[in-house]
Amino acid sequence: MNVTILQGLNHINPVTTVIAEMEAVKPDLLDFFKQLHPVFMVDYTIRDGKVLEVETHIPYLWKNDRFLTAIEAFSTGRRELSAARTDMLDVVKLLINSMSTIPILSAAHKLGYETYPFYSSGEKLLEKNLLNRYYSIGIGKETTVTVSASSVGDSTLAFKTQRDKWFTNQFVEAMGLPIAPWEHVNVKEDLPKIAERMGFPLVIKPVGLTGGHAVFVGITSVEELEEAYDKIKAAVAEKPSLSAWQGEIIVQKKVEGDDFRVLVINGKVEIATHRIPASVTGDGMHTIRELIEIENKNPARDTTLPTHTLKPIVIDEDLELVVQKNGHTLNDVLQDGEQVFVRRVASMSQGGITKDVTDEIHPQTKLICETIGASIFANVLGVDVLCKDISKPLTPDNGSILEMNTMPETYLNSFPVIGTQRPEIGEKIVQALIRDDVHTHTVVVIGTVTPETISEQIVHAFGQQAHTGIFHGGDIVIDGYMINTGLSTPSGLTSVKKNKKLSTIAFHVDTAKDIFRYGLGFNTIDLLIRGGHDDTPEEKELDELIERYRSSGHIHNVVSL
Repeated sequence: MNVTILQGLNHINPVTTVIAEMEAVKPDLLDFFKQLHPVFMVDYTIRDGKVLEVETHIPYLWKNDRFLTAIEAFSTGRRELSAARTDMLDVVKLLINSMSTIPILSAAHKLGYETYPFYSSGEKLLEKNLLNRYYSIGIGKETTVTVSASSVGDSTLAFKTQRDKWFTNQFVEAMGLPIAPWEHVNVKEDLPKIAERMGFPLVIKPVGLTGGHAVFVGITSVEELEEAYDKIKAAVAEKPSLSAWQGEIIVQKKVEGDDFRVLVINGKVEIATHRIPASVTGDGMHTIRELIEIENKNPARDTTLPTHTLKPIVIDEDLELVVQKNGHTLNDVLQDGEQVFVRRVASMSQGGITKDVTDEIHPQTKLICETIGASIFANVLGVDVLCKDISKPLTPDNGSILEMNTMPETYLNSFPVIGTQRPEIGEKIVQALIRDDVHTHTVVVIGTVTPETISEQIVHAFGQQAHTGIFHGGDIVIDGYMINTGLSTPSGLTSVKKNKKLSTIAFHVDTAKDIFRYGLGFNTIDLLIRGGHDDTPEEKELDELIERYRSSGHIHNVVSL
């Protein structure tokens, strides 16, 4: 299989194009990804039944060998459609695992920024490793890096505070913000005294687990509290990779009310969401178990798709206990319209749903959440609030801060089951990270031109630049210094683009043939320098290509030497 990447503007499309020559190409898998989400591709073309051309802002996905092999295997009949789709989705999971990442990448492309895997080239993926999902957004000095909604805009302080519920509670107390009484548990034998001091009902939970795991709510007796303590210890023991601090346990007074996630971006509340525990509603025919199975067939709960916005409801011991507490068993048939909650906590990871309440949240509660986000220096922060009435001030009588998260699953805010959807959240995250006054100049040089001459032309066009990087004939030259040699194109150019120190990035090729082989390198070009050239058909075609992109505004200025 022969794969070519035309980077940026090119002679086929104004979008980076991956060209793969195969034994055969059929459209089924391509149509699936095109319809799945626009982030995957702009469009595709099949030529002669064997050549695939994909216009995409994420070429690192479409050039992946496993990805393309699945397409070819299906197209030649060596792989069933469903199996080939699974193979491709497995690669997607390594790169883009959730709807928290997709809107951010999509927004970056819409705003004109390029995106790249920060650690890998997209060809050599790190199996089952979160590092694949770190993304550079933008080029040169405008570059920022995200992993889902978390980013370089989040301080170490924010990360350390949010990951430890013990630290979180201490911070909230230190800020004088509303929080329910709580205590750290040193040993199991302390539980009766803690219960006596605080009074029931109580909540007991580990400080370092996520997704609502091993959280026990509504404890009403010492026996129940001690049983929950043992279950937490057992849950922690099942995860030997956990650090010791993650297994620490705290007990907190249960606050009456509903669970809300408030999303703070760059110190401003953007969305408030009511999180509702997983439940089923009877139809007079199906058992609770069957109702759960029916609900899990909802495409929004299909976690094989990166576009899922809900999680499946998993039947386990805790779920059965909740159902039992609500006076039922999994084999009971509910009356038509009867609703039964099957989870204690309103965690999305445990099958909960969401309702938008952005227009209802009280200004005082917004201020409290914004205070937290600003004070721990977090670009994006999900603040969990438990309260009786989100439209009233957050006081000890009305509720409490629960916890916070610098890598919140923003899709639960952006795409609620009930109420207004707010997909623009990706743009807000990107815009908060890349300031309007930051711009890296892009330069394309065609012809026999030395790096010294290129640097002179850049200074003439833009003034003295702080730092200039040039990809020239396989070499990386920065501020006149040779950094590396013998690199391939376009991977060498991508390497230069990731360098945040650069104010200007130049891509040099010798001939028109190189442009038709590699593309013009950028989505938008500030300056194109045309060296001396012969009057050949290729050069004339290149002149026409340049003029077309200059007329459309993709190339801002052209200089001939």
